[in-house]
Amino acid sequence: MIRRYANRFSDTNIDPCEIVRIESDTLLHVREMLSLRNPEFRPHRSQQVWDITPDPKRPAFPIRLHRDSVWRDTEGRSYALDDRPVKFVLLPVPA
Repeated sequence: MIRRYANRFSDTNIDPCEIVRIESDTLLHVREMLSLRNPEFRPHRSQQVWDITPDPKRPAFPIRLHRDSVWRDTEGRSYALDDRPVKFVLLPVPA
């Protein structure tokens, strides 16, 4: 099922993208969203609060559904479709 957002996963971070066009069941066009730290932001996992908004100035790019059921862009980065945009940053733990 196609959702509204595609969240990109890296080794340590999650970055939100909005789906701007559905070309087929296996091809979507997405655009990165603007993520700003909310004043209530805390570095702990469950307390990261972000203000996430669409950014129409950014270019759209394609992601494809592969045989292993993972959405990927042309650089091989993976995406998970979701009903809400998600932003997460792994911050270093202070010594």
